[in-house]
Amino acid sequence: MFIATRANRRPAWLMLLAALALHSIPAACLTRGEIRQALSDAVDVGWAQVPQTPGLQVRITVPGRGAWTFVRGLSNVERNRPMRAGMQQPIGSVTKTMTGTLILQLVQEGKLSLDDKLARWYPDAKGSNEITVSMLLNMSSGLFDYENEDPTTDAYIKGKLLEDPHYQFDMEELIARGIYRDLNFAPGTDFSYTNTGTVLLGKIAEKVTGRTYEQLLKQRLWRPLGMTRTFLDMRGGLKPPHAQLYSPDVIDGQRVNVTDWGISWGWAAGAAASTLPDLHRWAKALGTGKGVLRPETQSLRGQHCVAMGSNSLVEELKVKLTTTYCLGAAMLWDSKGRVVAYFHDGETWGLNAMLAYFPLTGATFVALANSDDEAAEGVVATEAVLIKALLAVPELFGLAP
Repeated sequence: MFIATRANRRPAWLMLLAALALHSIPAACLTRGEIRQALSDAVDVGWAQVPQTPGLQVRITVPGRGAWTFVRGLSNVERNRPMRAGMQQPIGSVTKTMTGTLILQLVQEGKLSLDDKLARWYPDAKGSNEITVSMLLNMSSGLFDYENEDPTTDAYIKGKLLEDPHYQFDMEELIARGIYRDLNFAPGTDFSYTNTGTVLLGKIAEKVTGRTYEQLLKQRLWRPLGMTRTFLDMRGGLKPPHAQLYSPDVIDGQRVNVTDWGISWGWAAGAAASTLPDLHRWAKALGTGKGVLRPETQSLRGQHCVAMGSNSLVEELKVKLTTTYCLGAAMLWDSKGRVVAYFHDGETWGLNAMLAYFPLTGATFVALANSDDEAAEGVVATEAVLIKALLAVPELFGLAP
Protein backbone atom coordinates (compact mmCIF):
# COMPACT_ATOMS: atom_id res chain seq x y z
CA MET A 1 0.00 0.00 0.00
CA PHE A 2 2.60 2.38 -1.15
CA ILE A 3 2.88 3.26 -4.73
CA ALA A 4 -0.09 4.64 -6.57
CA THR A 5 0.08 4.88 -10.36
CA ARG A 6 3.51 5.31 -11.81
CA ALA A 7 6.51 5.63 -9.50
CA ASN A 8 4.17 5.09 -6.69
CA ARG A 9 1.09 2.96 -7.24
CA ARG A 10 -0.41 1.53 -4.07
CA PRO A 11 0.47 -2.17 -4.32
CA ALA A 12 -2.16 -4.87 -4.21
CA TRP A 13 -0.03 -7.78 -3.06
CA LEU A 14 -1.03 -7.70 0.60
CA MET A 15 -4.70 -7.45 -0.33
CA LEU A 16 -4.26 -10.43 -2.63
CA LEU A 17 -2.61 -12.74 -0.13
CA ALA A 18 -5.86 -14.46 0.70
CA ALA A 19 -6.77 -14.90 -2.94
CA LEU A 20 -3.44 -16.01 -4.43
CA ALA A 21 -3.05 -19.36 -2.70
CA LEU A 22 -0.24 -21.84 -3.36
CA HIS A 23 0.11 -25.16 -1.54
CA SER A 24 2.60 -24.70 1.29
CA ILE A 25 5.03 -27.32 2.58
CA PRO A 26 6.73 -27.22 6.01
CA ALA A 27 10.31 -26.13 5.38
CA ALA A 28 11.61 -28.55 8.01
CA CYS A 29 10.41 -31.42 5.83
CA LEU A 30 12.34 -30.23 2.78
CA THR A 31 15.93 -30.59 1.68
CA ARG A 32 17.75 -27.52 0.38
CA GLY A 33 17.19 -28.79 -3.14
CA GLU A 34 13.48 -29.26 -2.51
CA ILE A 35 13.22 -25.75 -1.07
CA ARG A 36 14.89 -24.40 -4.19
CA GLN A 37 12.40 -26.28 -6.36
CA ALA A 38 9.43 -25.01 -4.32
CA LEU A 39 10.67 -21.42 -4.63
CA SER A 40 11.46 -21.87 -8.33
CA ASP A 41 7.92 -23.11 -8.91
CA ALA A 42 6.60 -20.10 -6.98
CA VAL A 43 8.61 -17.76 -9.21
CA ASP A 44 7.21 -19.45 -12.31
CA VAL A 45 3.62 -19.25 -11.10
CA GLY A 46 3.95 -15.61 -10.05
CA TRP A 47 5.69 -14.53 -13.26
CA ALA A 48 3.07 -16.33 -15.35
CA GLN A 49 0.41 -14.07 -13.87
CA VAL A 50 1.94 -11.08 -15.69
CA PRO A 51 2.74 -12.54 -19.14
CA GLN A 52 3.65 -9.20 -20.73
CA THR A 53 6.60 -8.72 -18.39
CA PRO A 54 9.67 -9.67 -20.48
CA GLY A 55 12.15 -10.48 -17.73
CA LEU A 56 12.58 -11.03 -14.01
CA GLN A 57 15.38 -11.36 -11.44
CA VAL A 58 14.78 -12.75 -7.94
CA ARG A 59 17.13 -13.38 -5.01
CA ILE A 60 16.02 -15.08 -1.78
CA THR A 61 18.37 -15.77 1.12
CA VAL A 62 17.72 -17.43 4.48
CA PRO A 63 20.61 -17.71 6.95
CA GLY A 64 21.45 -21.35 7.61
CA ARG A 65 19.06 -22.59 4.95
CA GLY A 66 20.35 -21.31 1.63
CA ALA A 67 20.56 -18.59 -0.98
CA TRP A 68 18.73 -18.83 -4.28
CA THR A 69 18.76 -16.71 -7.40
CA PHE A 70 16.17 -17.11 -10.13
CA VAL A 71 16.25 -15.43 -13.53
CA ARG A 72 13.50 -15.57 -16.12
CA GLY A 73 12.85 -14.16 -19.56
CA LEU A 74 14.52 -11.43 -21.57
CA SER A 75 16.52 -8.36 -20.70
CA ASN A 76 16.28 -7.10 -24.30
CA VAL A 77 13.24 -7.97 -26.37
CA GLU A 78 14.50 -6.40 -29.60
CA ARG A 79 17.72 -8.46 -29.57
CA ASN A 80 16.28 -11.53 -27.82
CA ARG A 81 18.87 -11.33 -25.04
CA PRO A 82 18.22 -13.25 -21.83
CA MET A 83 17.89 -11.58 -18.46
CA ARG A 84 20.93 -12.08 -16.23
CA ALA A 85 21.23 -11.82 -12.47
CA GLY A 86 22.77 -8.54 -11.37
CA MET A 87 21.56 -6.43 -14.27
CA GLN A 88 20.93 -2.85 -13.20
CA GLN A 89 17.55 -1.12 -13.39
CA PRO A 90 15.63 1.64 -11.57
CA ILE A 91 13.86 0.63 -8.36
CA GLY A 92 11.10 3.24 -8.11
CA SER A 93 9.71 3.81 -4.63
CA VAL A 94 12.15 1.45 -2.94
CA THR A 95 14.12 4.72 -2.97
CA LYS A 96 11.81 5.93 -0.19
CA THR A 97 13.38 3.46 2.23
CA MET A 98 16.75 5.11 1.60
CA THR A 99 15.36 8.61 2.09
CA GLY A 100 13.71 7.53 5.32
CA THR A 101 16.92 6.02 6.64
CA LEU A 102 18.86 9.15 5.73
CA ILE A 103 16.41 11.25 7.74
CA LEU A 104 16.72 8.89 10.71
CA GLN A 105 20.49 9.34 10.59
CA LEU A 106 20.02 13.10 10.85
CA VAL A 107 17.65 12.57 13.78
CA GLN A 108 20.25 10.32 15.39
CA GLU A 109 22.85 13.08 15.03
CA GLY A 110 20.57 15.74 16.51
CA LYS A 111 20.34 17.67 13.24
CA LEU A 112 16.61 16.96 13.04
CA SER A 113 13.79 15.97 15.35
CA LEU A 114 10.86 13.79 14.40
CA ASP A 115 8.72 16.53 15.93
CA ASP A 116 10.13 19.33 13.78
CA LYS A 117 7.37 21.11 11.86
CA LEU A 118 7.30 21.48 8.08
CA ALA A 119 6.89 25.23 8.66
CA ARG A 120 10.59 25.38 9.52
CA TRP A 121 11.36 24.95 5.81
CA TYR A 122 8.07 25.46 3.93
CA PRO A 123 5.99 27.88 6.03
CA ASP A 124 3.45 28.50 3.24
CA ALA A 125 2.57 24.83 2.75
CA LYS A 126 -0.91 23.73 3.75
CA GLY A 127 -0.83 22.38 7.29
CA SER A 128 2.84 23.32 7.74
CA ASN A 129 2.38 24.22 11.40
CA GLU A 130 0.88 20.80 12.16
CA ILE A 131 2.80 18.47 9.83
CA THR A 132 5.90 16.97 11.45
CA VAL A 133 8.91 15.13 10.06
CA SER A 134 7.51 11.87 11.44
CA MET A 135 4.23 12.46 9.57
CA LEU A 136 6.17 12.95 6.33
CA LEU A 137 7.96 9.68 7.01
CA ASN A 138 4.88 7.59 7.80
CA MET A 139 2.53 9.07 5.19
CA SER A 140 0.14 10.62 7.71
CA SER A 141 0.73 14.24 6.65
CA GLY A 142 -2.39 14.44 4.49
CA LEU A 143 -0.41 16.24 1.78
CA PHE A 144 -1.74 16.14 -1.77
CA ASP A 145 0.34 13.84 -4.01
CA TYR A 146 1.70 15.94 -6.88
CA GLU A 147 1.97 12.91 -9.17
CA ASN A 148 -0.72 10.36 -8.38
CA GLU A 149 -3.58 12.65 -7.41
CA ASP A 150 -3.18 15.19 -10.22
CA PRO A 151 -3.81 13.87 -13.77
CA THR A 152 -2.52 17.11 -15.25
CA THR A 153 0.88 16.61 -13.57
CA ASP A 154 1.00 12.99 -14.70
CA ALA A 155 0.32 14.09 -18.28
CA TYR A 156 2.85 16.92 -17.94
CA ILE A 157 5.60 14.53 -16.80
CA LYS A 158 4.87 12.00 -19.53
CA GLY A 159 4.69 14.70 -22.20
CA LYS A 160 8.06 16.17 -21.23
CA LEU A 161 9.71 12.74 -21.27
CA LEU A 162 8.24 11.86 -24.65
CA GLU A 163 9.80 15.07 -26.00
CA ASP A 164 13.11 14.60 -24.19
CA PRO A 165 13.79 11.36 -22.22
CA HIS A 166 16.53 13.14 -20.26
CA TYR A 167 14.41 16.14 -19.25
CA GLN A 168 15.29 17.44 -15.77
CA PHE A 169 12.27 18.47 -13.74
CA ASP A 170 12.32 21.34 -11.27
CA MET A 171 11.53 19.65 -7.97
CA GLU A 172 10.43 22.88 -6.31
CA GLU A 173 7.87 23.27 -9.10
CA LEU A 174 6.57 19.74 -8.53
CA ILE A 175 6.55 20.27 -4.76
CA ALA A 176 4.46 23.41 -5.28
CA ARG A 177 1.90 21.28 -7.13
CA GLY A 178 1.40 19.34 -3.89
CA ILE A 179 1.90 21.59 -0.88
CA TYR A 180 -0.52 24.36 -1.85
CA ARG A 181 -3.49 22.06 -2.45
CA ASP A 182 -6.04 21.25 0.25
CA LEU A 183 -4.97 18.47 2.60
CA ASN A 184 -6.61 15.07 2.28
CA PHE A 185 -7.22 15.02 6.05
CA ALA A 186 -6.02 16.63 9.25
CA PRO A 187 -2.30 15.86 9.74
CA GLY A 188 -1.65 12.76 11.79
CA THR A 189 -5.19 11.37 11.61
CA ASP A 190 -5.00 8.93 8.68
CA PHE A 191 -2.79 7.29 6.05
CA SER A 192 -2.38 8.60 2.50
CA TYR A 193 0.51 7.64 0.25
CA THR A 194 2.15 10.73 -1.20
CA ASN A 195 5.33 11.36 -3.15
CA THR A 196 5.16 15.00 -2.11
CA GLY A 197 6.05 14.14 1.49
CA THR A 198 9.11 12.08 0.61
CA VAL A 199 10.43 14.66 -1.86
CA LEU A 200 10.08 17.24 0.90
CA LEU A 201 12.22 15.01 3.12
CA GLY A 202 14.92 15.02 0.47
CA LYS A 203 14.85 18.80 0.38
CA ILE A 204 14.91 19.00 4.17
CA ALA A 205 17.99 16.77 4.26
CA GLU A 206 19.73 19.08 1.81
CA LYS A 207 18.81 22.21 3.76
CA VAL A 208 19.96 20.73 7.07
CA THR A 209 23.31 19.40 5.80
CA GLY A 210 24.24 21.77 2.96
CA ARG A 211 24.90 18.75 0.71
CA THR A 212 22.96 17.42 -2.24
CA TYR A 213 20.59 14.51 -1.75
CA GLU A 214 22.71 12.27 -3.98
CA GLN A 215 25.89 13.16 -2.11
CA LEU A 216 24.18 12.22 1.15
CA LEU A 217 23.05 8.85 -0.19
CA LYS A 218 26.52 8.04 -1.51
CA GLN A 219 28.39 9.10 1.62
CA ARG A 220 26.01 7.83 4.25
CA LEU A 221 24.40 4.71 2.76
CA TRP A 222 25.76 3.33 -0.49
CA ARG A 223 29.52 3.53 0.11
CA PRO A 224 29.43 2.25 3.72
CA LEU A 225 27.34 -0.73 2.63
CA GLY A 226 29.39 -1.48 -0.49
CA MET A 227 26.50 -0.71 -2.84
CA THR A 228 28.76 0.04 -5.79
CA ARG A 229 26.14 -0.13 -8.56
CA THR A 230 23.42 2.02 -7.00
CA PHE A 231 22.94 5.60 -8.16
CA LEU A 232 20.32 8.29 -8.72
CA ASP A 233 18.97 7.79 -12.26
CA MET A 234 18.05 11.39 -12.98
CA ARG A 235 18.90 11.38 -16.70
CA GLY A 236 18.26 7.81 -17.81
CA GLY A 237 21.88 6.71 -17.55
CA LEU A 238 21.80 3.02 -16.62
CA LYS A 239 25.23 1.41 -16.63
CA PRO A 240 25.91 -1.95 -18.33
CA PRO A 241 25.06 -4.64 -17.77
CA HIS A 242 21.51 -3.39 -17.45
CA ALA A 243 18.04 -4.46 -18.51
CA GLN A 244 16.00 -2.71 -21.16
CA LEU A 245 12.76 -1.29 -19.74
CA TYR A 246 9.34 -1.68 -21.36
CA SER A 247 6.03 0.02 -20.64
CA PRO A 248 2.56 -0.84 -21.99
CA ASP A 249 1.18 2.36 -20.52
CA VAL A 250 2.99 5.16 -22.33
CA ILE A 251 1.05 4.76 -25.57
CA ASP A 252 -2.12 2.68 -25.27
CA GLY A 253 -1.80 -0.72 -26.87
CA GLN A 254 1.94 -0.48 -27.54
CA ARG A 255 4.93 -1.76 -25.61
CA VAL A 256 7.41 1.13 -25.58
CA ASN A 257 11.11 0.90 -24.70
CA VAL A 258 11.63 3.56 -22.03
CA THR A 259 15.15 2.61 -20.95
CA ASP A 260 16.53 6.08 -21.65
CA TRP A 261 13.89 7.89 -19.59
CA GLY A 262 15.27 9.74 -16.58
CA ILE A 263 13.36 9.70 -13.29
CA SER A 264 14.23 13.16 -12.06
CA TRP A 265 10.54 13.80 -11.37
CA GLY A 266 10.61 11.05 -8.71
CA TRP A 267 13.88 12.19 -7.09
CA ALA A 268 13.94 11.31 -3.37
CA ALA A 269 10.66 9.45 -3.75
CA GLY A 270 11.67 7.13 -6.58
CA ALA A 271 14.73 7.88 -8.73
CA ALA A 272 17.35 5.35 -7.54
CA ALA A 273 18.63 2.50 -9.71
CA SER A 274 20.31 -0.61 -8.34
CA THR A 275 21.00 -4.34 -8.67
CA LEU A 276 20.11 -7.58 -6.89
CA PRO A 277 23.41 -7.76 -4.93
CA ASP A 278 23.20 -4.14 -3.82
CA LEU A 279 19.56 -4.44 -2.82
CA HIS A 280 20.29 -7.62 -0.88
CA ARG A 281 22.71 -5.55 1.21
CA TRP A 282 20.15 -2.80 1.52
CA ALA A 283 17.34 -5.15 2.61
CA LYS A 284 19.42 -6.33 5.57
CA ALA A 285 20.39 -2.78 6.51
CA LEU A 286 16.78 -1.63 6.31
CA GLY A 287 15.55 -4.45 8.54
CA THR A 288 18.36 -4.47 11.09
CA GLY A 289 19.86 -0.98 10.95
CA LYS A 290 23.35 -2.54 10.86
CA GLY A 291 25.83 -0.30 9.11
CA VAL A 292 23.46 2.68 8.96
CA LEU A 293 21.66 3.23 12.29
CA ARG A 294 22.26 2.64 15.97
CA PRO A 295 19.89 0.05 17.55
CA GLU A 296 17.94 2.68 19.48
CA THR A 297 17.38 4.68 16.29
CA GLN A 298 16.40 1.60 14.30
CA SER A 299 13.83 0.79 16.98
CA LEU A 300 12.08 4.10 16.25
CA ARG A 301 10.76 2.65 12.99
CA GLY A 302 8.19 0.55 14.81
CA GLN A 303 7.16 3.35 17.18
CA HIS A 304 5.78 5.78 14.62
CA CYS A 305 3.44 3.76 12.43
CA VAL A 306 0.11 4.34 10.73
CA ALA A 307 -2.26 1.47 10.09
CA MET A 308 -2.76 0.48 6.47
CA GLY A 309 -5.31 -2.22 7.22
CA SER A 310 -5.32 -5.79 8.51
CA ASN A 311 -4.99 -8.82 6.26
CA SER A 312 -5.06 -12.57 6.65
CA LEU A 313 -2.91 -15.02 4.76
CA VAL A 314 -4.54 -18.06 3.27
CA GLU A 315 -6.58 -20.05 5.72
CA GLU A 316 -4.00 -22.86 5.82
CA LEU A 317 -1.40 -20.54 7.32
CA LYS A 318 -3.61 -19.40 10.18
CA VAL A 319 -1.52 -16.23 10.58
CA LYS A 320 -3.19 -12.87 11.06
CA LEU A 321 -1.13 -10.03 9.67
CA THR A 322 -1.42 -6.28 10.06
CA THR A 323 0.28 -3.79 7.76
CA THR A 324 1.52 -0.36 8.80
CA TYR A 325 3.51 2.38 7.14
CA CYS A 326 6.24 3.52 9.48
CA LEU A 327 9.34 5.70 9.17
CA GLY A 328 10.18 5.38 5.49
CA ALA A 329 9.10 1.76 5.11
CA ALA A 330 6.11 -0.51 5.48
CA MET A 331 6.05 -3.15 8.22
CA LEU A 332 4.11 -6.37 8.59
CA TRP A 333 3.11 -7.52 12.10
CA ASP A 334 1.76 -10.84 13.38
CA SER A 335 -0.91 -11.38 16.05
CA LYS A 336 1.78 -11.52 18.76
CA GLY A 337 2.89 -7.99 17.94
CA ARG A 338 6.12 -9.14 16.32
CA VAL A 339 7.53 -7.54 13.20
CA VAL A 340 7.34 -10.11 10.42
CA ALA A 341 8.68 -7.95 7.59
CA TYR A 342 10.13 -4.60 6.61
CA PHE A 343 9.30 -4.01 2.98
CA HIS A 344 8.64 -1.65 0.10
CA ASP A 345 7.92 -1.93 -3.58
CA GLY A 346 8.47 0.39 -6.50
CA GLU A 347 6.90 0.93 -9.89
CA THR A 348 7.20 3.44 -12.66
CA TRP A 349 7.18 3.33 -16.45
CA GLY A 350 9.07 0.24 -17.53
CA LEU A 351 9.83 -1.41 -14.20
CA ASN A 352 8.72 -2.81 -10.90
CA ALA A 353 10.73 -3.83 -7.86
CA MET A 354 10.18 -5.45 -4.47
CA LEU A 355 12.39 -5.62 -1.39
CA ALA A 356 11.66 -7.27 1.97
CA TYR A 357 13.52 -8.34 5.10
CA PHE A 358 11.97 -10.90 7.49
CA PRO A 359 13.52 -10.44 10.98
CA LEU A 360 12.14 -13.65 12.51
CA THR A 361 14.35 -15.78 10.23
CA GLY A 362 16.70 -13.20 8.73
CA ALA A 363 15.39 -13.92 5.25
CA THR A 364 15.65 -11.38 2.46
CA PHE A 365 13.65 -11.15 -0.74
CA VAL A 366 14.61 -8.91 -3.65
CA ALA A 367 13.01 -8.92 -7.10
CA LEU A 368 13.35 -6.74 -10.20
CA ALA A 369 11.25 -6.83 -13.37
CA ASN A 370 11.69 -4.77 -16.54
CA SER A 371 8.07 -3.77 -17.14
CA ASP A 372 5.21 -2.01 -15.34
CA ASP A 373 2.69 -4.38 -16.88
CA GLU A 374 -0.03 -5.38 -14.42
CA ALA A 375 -2.14 -8.50 -14.00
CA ALA A 376 -5.43 -8.86 -12.16
CA GLU A 377 -6.27 -6.18 -9.59
CA GLY A 378 -3.08 -4.24 -10.30
CA VAL A 379 -0.53 -6.84 -9.18
CA VAL A 380 2.85 -6.62 -10.92
CA ALA A 381 5.38 -9.42 -11.44
CA THR A 382 7.58 -8.85 -8.37
CA GLU A 383 4.54 -8.64 -6.08
CA ALA A 384 3.05 -11.83 -7.52
CA VAL A 385 6.32 -13.71 -7.07
CA LEU A 386 6.68 -12.59 -3.44
CA ILE A 387 3.16 -13.72 -2.64
CA LYS A 388 3.78 -17.11 -4.16
CA ALA A 389 7.11 -17.53 -2.36
CA LEU A 390 5.52 -16.65 1.00
CA LEU A 391 2.76 -19.15 0.44
CA ALA A 392 5.02 -21.89 -0.91
CA VAL A 393 7.37 -22.17 2.08
CA PRO A 394 6.03 -19.77 4.75
CA GLU A 395 8.33 -20.99 7.53
CA LEU A 396 11.37 -19.65 5.68
CA PHE A 397 9.96 -16.16 6.23
CA GLY A 398 8.67 -16.57 9.78
CA LEU A 399 5.07 -17.01 8.69
CA ALA A 400 4.47 -20.53 9.99
CA PRO A 401 1.36 -20.89 12.17
